[in-house]
Amino acid sequence: MKKKLLILLGTLYTLALVAVAGVVIYFWSYISAVDWSIVNPSNIRALYQGLTESPEVTSEKKKKIDSERSEEIRNYVNMELRDYTDEEKQQIESGEKTETQILAQIITETVENNNTQTENADKPQTETPGQAEDKTPEKEPDKTPQKPQTGETAEQIVARHVSKLYAIQGEFEGRVGALASSASNWVKAYKKANPGITWRDAKVAGVQHFSGTASQIENECYARVDAQVAQLVTELKAIGADTSIASTIKSTAYAEMDARKAQIVQEGYAKLNG
Repeated sequence: MKKKLLILLGTLYTLALVAVAGVVIYFWSYISAVDWSIVNPSNIRALYQGLTESPEVTSEKKKKIDSERSEEIRNYVNMELRDYTDEEKQQIESGEKTETQILAQIITETVENNNTQTENADKPQTETPGQAEDKTPEKEPDKTPQKPQTGETAEQIVARHVSKLYAIQGEFEGRVGALASSASNWVKAYKKANPGITWRDAKVAGVQHFSGTASQIENECYARVDAQVAQLVTELKAIGADTSIASTIKSTAYAEMDARKAQIVQEGYAKLNG
């Protein structure tokens, strides 16, 4: 029995090696053209995910990552937040906005409203004749965290940095989209200028021409995310606030970018076989 199991495992291992060798041989022209600085664990995961998952599964993964992060942020903030409106729920469901994006807006809105209410309540009330003996209802304790004299609350700091991270992500997607469009146009122009070559050769030339730019865009994006998270930690420490939320924001931002890269792989594969 043990011998049969070893033979079976050896056969499966051999088949796996043959399959990998076949894929490498088939795609060697593309692989050899790639800037190897772009080959890293994150991109390998994204490539595997993009080629083995359906777009629907990847999209659901992104929503789950977003939902878990927003829940962590809700647990972190020391205030009561309103529920999402029907319009906001529709935006989350459609993918127009993420749950975390909307939550950041709600946090900012809540802090501003609470500060306005506190300022109005602290203003001295002018008494009119005959009203001196009126009793003012006792004010309930304010659940809003105390705002430093010259700075923001931890909630405001988190919301601001989350918003900036989404701005970075939006810029990243815009640059990737523009790069994809440029690459497509470049390949078509290259093939037209060199009618003797195949479309495969033209695509390989396109990979050689643009892979360095793709690597640069990705590296810049991650560097800006890291810088933003580091700044978040610095600002939270400056007011003596808990910094644990920073690691959650960073890890989920990375996971979300991996999922987005997987979607880019899926979109590219669909176009290639369309």
